[in-house]
Amino acid sequence: MSTEPPARARRSRPLWRCAVLAAVLGVVGARSAGASGSGDAWRIVGRWETMASGDDVRAMVRDGDGLWAASVGGGVLRWRTDGSQWRQYLAPQDGLPCNDVYDVVRWRDAWWFATCRGLAGYDGARDRMFAAGEGLPLRALSALAVDDANRLWVAAAPHWDPLLAVPSKPTLGGWTGGGVAFSADGQNWTMFDAAALPSTDVRDLAVWRGDVYTAHVPQRVWSPPSTDPDGQPVAGRWVISGGGVARFAEGKWTAWSNENAPELADAVNALAAGPTALWAATSGRGLVAWNGAVWRGRRDCGDENRCIQDNYVTAVAIGADATVWAATARFNGRGTGVALLDDRATPADADDDGWFVLRGASAMPGDLVHAILPDADASAWFGCSTQDDEGRVRGAGIARLLDDRQTVTRLDSRSLPPSVLAANDVTAVARHPLTGDLWVGTARSGLSVRGVDGVWRSFTRASTAGGLAGDAVADIAIEANGTVWVATRQSTFDADRRAWSDGGLSRFDGRDWTRLSGSASGLPADHLSALALDGRGKLWVGTGATDHGPKEFHYRGWGVAVVDTATRRWERTFTHPQLASNNVTDIAVVGDQVWVSTAYFFYVDPRPGGAQFNTGGGLSVYDQGAGTWRSYTDREGLPPAVRDRGNRALIDLRSVLVDAAGTVWTGGLAVAATTDEADASTDGFVASVNSGALTAERLDRTGGVVALAADGQGAIWAATRDDGLRVRPPDGRWIRQSAAPGGLPSNRLTTLRFDGAGGWLGTADQGLAVLRPPLPPTAPPPPPGTEPPGGAPTATPEPELGEYGYILRLRTTLYLPIMHRGASGGLIVLDPLEP
Repeated sequence: MSTEPPARARRSRPLWRCAVLAAVLGVVGARSAGASGSGDAWRIVGRWETMASGDDVRAMVRDGDGLWAASVGGGVLRWRTDGSQWRQYLAPQDGLPCNDVYDVVRWRDAWWFATCRGLAGYDGARDRMFAAGEGLPLRALSALAVDDANRLWVAAAPHWDPLLAVPSKPTLGGWTGGGVAFSADGQNWTMFDAAALPSTDVRDLAVWRGDVYTAHVPQRVWSPPSTDPDGQPVAGRWVISGGGVARFAEGKWTAWSNENAPELADAVNALAAGPTALWAATSGRGLVAWNGAVWRGRRDCGDENRCIQDNYVTAVAIGADATVWAATARFNGRGTGVALLDDRATPADADDDGWFVLRGASAMPGDLVHAILPDADASAWFGCSTQDDEGRVRGAGIARLLDDRQTVTRLDSRSLPPSVLAANDVTAVARHPLTGDLWVGTARSGLSVRGVDGVWRSFTRASTAGGLAGDAVADIAIEANGTVWVATRQSTFDADRRAWSDGGLSRFDGRDWTRLSGSASGLPADHLSALALDGRGKLWVGTGATDHGPKEFHYRGWGVAVVDTATRRWERTFTHPQLASNNVTDIAVVGDQVWVSTAYFFYVDPRPGGAQFNTGGGLSVYDQGAGTWRSYTDREGLPPAVRDRGNRALIDLRSVLVDAAGTVWTGGLAVAATTDEADASTDGFVASVNSGALTAERLDRTGGVVALAADGQGAIWAATRDDGLRVRPPDGRWIRQSAAPGGLPSNRLTTLRFDGAGGWLGTADQGLAVLRPPLPPTAPPPPPGTEPPGGAPTATPEPELGEYGYILRLRTTLYLPIMHRGASGGLIVLDPLEP
């Protein structure tokens, strides 16, 4: 892509060309949300799209024979209640500002949605969403309600601002925002913040007996550096404070917390207004009722026929028959299902309560329930999820319990065409060279495959009868002949056998799945991390490495194994000290060279006097012709992620790339240079190896660089764990692209790949995002009276802005014609460079 200005301006540019220039510059500006400051000549351009699962439902409401469902990560879904049809609305392509949606309400004959980036409305005429709430001073919305005066109330939680300056805090970054606001017209807002509320972290709203109630959990507040009673210094830190329930009545707020209402908890997750009481779902104190005079709690007593199942309540709702529906969970977040309470219209008296627990045939498809919608026909709808061993929530769709309170039906967007991703925690992306299908791996839900017709299908360990070695997919590699190889991690431990029951390598020939794992396959381990084909019939398989959990024990890896793709036999394994570490994270093969990025491994024998040892990690390269290895570590300039007790540098690389020019790029995690805050993000870095010399560039507070890619135009793209994208154009400066409405959906990235269809980014929480090349600009019709002879042009006109792709550089000098109308009305064109 040329970056030099033209030698001279074109002789004459009519007025319509100026209009085109303005339009093109507008496109560039619109696509630059989150990029670095205006001083940079380069901009990221393109059309963003998102593909995500909408099965983690957080709120539902009936709309005739339809059902609106707000989901985390999957935007908004609109179902027919018989399950025959559904429609998904996603950011950015369908107008939502964000795909984390927490509530939906009907107000002023329209539907409104609370999203993580503000208020959204639904335009029924165009069947799309739009950003709303101009002037609303809240961002991370959590709840909506309409009061008796027909005012819209909006609640929000605080959000992290990495650029916020907090007094007495030595580094940038802090929690800000949150609170409550209301409006009578959607334009003018009355705002309430920490001065009026128990905390700014507001989780729900309810209207009961004409008053507005708000549910709060404790908020994070910065505590400046101080000294303890012994005079020892105490570092600044974030502490939690506040929480409870507040009531707005006659223009005044009244607050309750555990301090002035012992039955109530400080963490209140949800509210539900019933005919005789307002019910509060708490964390730690079960279900609590307010009858207008006293708060009375229902706690777990160990008898499911006499009390609630657990003291952590995730959702509460009131049925048409005044039955109270409550979803519960353990203290660790594991769901324990749903129970029904008949309080006999005496909310202040628990002695006459009747309880019914849904279990057995009437159990939900997921035991963690975040949304309950009782229906008028005595049935009920539930937004169901599950939580895995590492605390990640996976949506399980919508369950409907029929009025017999035994039969459960399910609405699952994965079962109806065009279907969706299996889950939103994407780990790998690959394009099939023959069919054009897009293969997507997930962290715990197997594989999703998107055909060229847009229809998704899925493969799991269960659906392939174990042919897919596990549902925790680490990487995908596809041969030129179409054979698909999938690396999976060990994620299911059999306590009886004291062994892992999944993980390993799988092969798909287009019809059948084959698992290669365990001692029979010859692979040194079944906890796999990376794959690379060398074009010579060999598959390089990395073991170890994980972004979740410690690096000890099964995470330590057993180096790199080489598998013959024709015979499916393991040939050899390379381990430390040939490798910088056995904990392999990524592999790239170009020509005779195999590049392997590794993370440190630290082992401590738990027995008294047990051994302690580690391998430091780094970048290793194998010359297949010479049969020799070379490694790059901190001695060559790789930044450490941590240091051991002996001050030895331990390297944590996560990615490796060889670009078209032969330069090797690697990215990873670096210890933060300027802060010791417990909640601060660590730094990332990108290092390049050219002619044997290594140069490292630190990326401030991005978290690790987890994936690297080249776009074919000379730019290097880095996906980071905590702060979105970094893009390095040919001029060597880094452009920051963070999550923003209309653009990148998440800052928590996992994988990155370019192909002919676009740049594909996997996220940890928002599914799959794709950045497609921008559409060529089209010339708007010229103003009346300014058309050039012969009419407007049909081809895309000047100016030259370089080749369109994913990044674009505005030329150093823009040669603009100067035009105005003369006194006689004729058009005069003045070109400053006209000889």
